[in-house]
Amino acid sequence: VDRWTLLMSSSRVSDSFLAGCVSGCVSRSVIEPLDVLKIRFQLQYEPVRKASLSSKYRGSLQALQLISKEEGYRALWKGMLVGQMLYALYNSVQFSVYEIIKGNISLGHPHGAHLVGFVSGSAAGGVATAVCHPLDLMRTRFIGQGEPKTYPNIYKAVISIHAEQGLRSFYKGLTPAMICIIPQTGFYFGFHSFFSYVWSDVLFSKEFHCKWRTFISGAMAGIASKTLMLPFDMTKKRLEVQGFEKARMEFGTVRRYNSFGHCFKSILKEEGFGAFYKGAYVSLLKAGISVAVTFLVYEQTLAFLSDRKH
Repeated sequence: VDRWTLLMSSSRVSDSFLAGCVSGCVSRSVIEPLDVLKIRFQLQYEPVRKASLSSKYRGSLQALQLISKEEGYRALWKGMLVGQMLYALYNSVQFSVYEIIKGNISLGHPHGAHLVGFVSGSAAGGVATAVCHPLDLMRTRFIGQGEPKTYPNIYKAVISIHAEQGLRSFYKGLTPAMICIIPQTGFYFGFHSFFSYVWSDVLFSKEFHCKWRTFISGAMAGIASKTLMLPFDMTKKRLEVQGFEKARMEFGTVRRYNSFGHCFKSILKEEGFGAFYKGAYVSLLKAGISVAVTFLVYEQTLAFLSDRKH
């Protein structure tokens, strides 16, 4: 069977959708507490430093202890249900669209696979973001709220968010999300292809193929792509909680932003460029683990589904 025909087959796409769903659920379960810390740091106006006495969160360990003390240890898994729904749907759409587009692109250059990965990944990330943004917005708000909860459950969250500005409310922060996710997804598919090539063709022989290649290549791809796009991720998170100020009062200063440009400029002017990298070590650790687990579970699930058919 022709290679591209195989990639484009409905069986391949449906397997990619299912494998993406499984990988999303597994990776989400692994990194949930890190995501809670990352989002709390990004939403905090005050600096995340031990010396900043006005800051609610001054470091990772202190933040973990404070969240557990004030809200209970279960708060480290806030938004877990929405997060699982988000990651399962996002990865399903992302990987299936990626396979469809990748199957229609062919470059004659020996290193063309890296560019194909970037282009296909970018397109897949854009489609998945457009489909899943409402879930991402709800996840951010679930994690960003304190006690007592403004949103006790998903139903209440949907009703309350819709009451703000109708359906438009669910797409707050979509512009920076697209600016961030489209190249970020392209980078991590492209970087994953590149690092896999370095592993197989430069560091080791092509015969030396093991699960560590997928895991390590995924981790490096996640860290590299996230490093490049963190400022836009930060802006996206700030915009997603606009209109949610009441639930954020206990966490410190609350700012209102009129647009993506206003938000980006305000952060840069008032908090400095370093603010875009608040909690960067947590973000990069989370990105590395998440992407590594995602690619590993995705490939293993595809292999399992393929073996069952034969």
